[in-house]
Amino acid sequence: MPDARTCGCADTGLVSDGYVCTCSPDQQSCDANQVESCTGRWDPAKAPSDSTVSADGTVWTQPISDGRITNGHPEDVRRFQGIAAARGVCGSCDTKKRHSWVVKINRGSYHQIGIAQAGWDGKDSLKDGPEEKFAFVYSSLTGWNRHRGAAEGHGQWDDTWDYTKMGDKFIVQLDCTQHTFRVKTSSGKALATFTYPKGWTEVFPAVAGQTSDHEYAWCGCKL
Repeated sequence: MPDARTCGCADTGLVSDGYVCTCSPDQQSCDANQVESCTGRWDPAKAPSDSTVSADGTVWTQPISDGRITNGHPEDVRRFQGIAAARGVCGSCDTKKRHSWVVKINRGSYHQIGIAQAGWDGKDSLKDGPEEKFAFVYSSLTGWNRHRGAAEGHGQWDDTWDYTKMGDKFIVQLDCTQHTFRVKTSSGKALATFTYPKGWTEVFPAVAGQTSDHEYAWCGCKL
């Protein structure tokens, strides 16, 4: 079975702790229309207005500032917005139950990385609480206890990972059975391990940001 290097992420240390990013071409789910892919895709239907998804689905981009000011903040209407993947994991057809993927921050200031439910519309990612439809780790100061949606748990880092202060690639490791997800830097530094609600079944890789200046790309690894 091909290892993580086949996915184009040789520098991300994906093979660790029992989580392996592989690209076996013969793996299929019980739904014949859901063939395992070696590359994730953002879902254009889940993109908030004004943001775009590239033609191949691998890059989500918020527009550069157009000078609008709302409540004293540039582009206030686009803050705390994000995007989710086109295909979910942990559903009834998922027999793997552990998944890893990598997102790359092409640009952006204050980041959120994690998962979302199918019904999340990509907006209002500033909130916290079990009723929220997203679960994120947030990059800024004490980001393990705010702007995290339905996520609960612990994490800590000595500094922020705003901008690309801890690198531009981040690994997400998801355990469907334990209902946990972990976010790590590409060098292997663990930032946080969170739980998400037991009632969630299928979940979708997702990203967002406090600031309206983000561009996130997949790092070529399958879900």
